[in-house]
Amino acid sequence: MNNDLDDIRDDVKDCLSTEYTPIIIDSGCDLPISWGYKVIKHLPEGLFEQVRPSMIYASGEWFYATKKLTPDEAIETYGPITLEEKGPRGGFLSVTYGETKFTNRQLRPKVENGDKESSSQ
Repeated sequence: MNNDLDDIRDDVKDCLSTEYTPIIIDSGCDLPISWGYKVIKHLPEGLFEQVRPSMIYASGEWFYATKKLTPDEAIETYGPITLEEKGPRGGFLSVTYGETKFTNRQLRPKVENGDKESSSQ
């Protein structure tokens, strides 16, 4: 995924703004963790269902996401995991990469086999 409109299907591209923008800002560090294009024209239902995995509803608007920060990219950008915070029952609360704390589940570390927390949480 990237910010190049040329890589997006023409029928989808016709419904998007041309401005590449942050979509989700992590509340733990105020940094963007997903980017893409705002949907400015109605996507027909059949087309919407086809591209649904790339769609994000945020701040009352639909966006077509072309980039999401992954845990591996967070390690490359911010440094290794220095702290993981879990709730009283073991659920994800936050993860700190280097000195940057993220609270969005998208950035939680990969679950190892045998770990109590499942990736579907």
